[in-house]
Amino acid sequence: MSRKINGYLDWTQDAKTRMRGLFTDTDLSDGIFAERYWHIAGLHVASAYGTRIINQEVDHQDARLASAIETLRQWQELGERPGALLTLDTNAFLQFRPYYELPWTVLAGTDRVRLVLTMPVLDEIEAKKQGTEPAAEEAGSQDPPAPG
Repeated sequence: MSRKINGYLDWTQDAKTRMRGLFTDTDLSDGIFAERYWHIAGLHVASAYGTRIINQEVDHQDARLASAIETLRQWQELGERPGALLTLDTNAFLQFRPYYELPWTVLAGTDRVRLVLTMPVLDEIEAKKQGTEPAAEEAGSQDPPAPG
């Protein structure tokens, strides 16, 4: 049993190290150290249910990581679509003309562009909208025209 426990604990450390080398967001690697991990880490070698809880945790982690892989595949498909990727920062929304009025294809020197908004930018815009700053009021009023 100790070999199985140690094998699992070694895998968790290796997986954490590899994931942290690949992703800046630590949610995926932190999920390895859920409640079952601590039960397994504290198991007595002679535990009657050790194999069962380790197998349950391995199945859980397998499903969780398979879901993450599928999400990454979907993101990869999005990334492979045609068009130049332009990542906008918060200032593009708060200090310049409304984004929908800018000639993005001319600015990028291409016939097709894709505008990318990152979560930190969306969070900053939301924070500004909820604040009392004049820029926050402008950000809230710069909605694109309704499709006609």
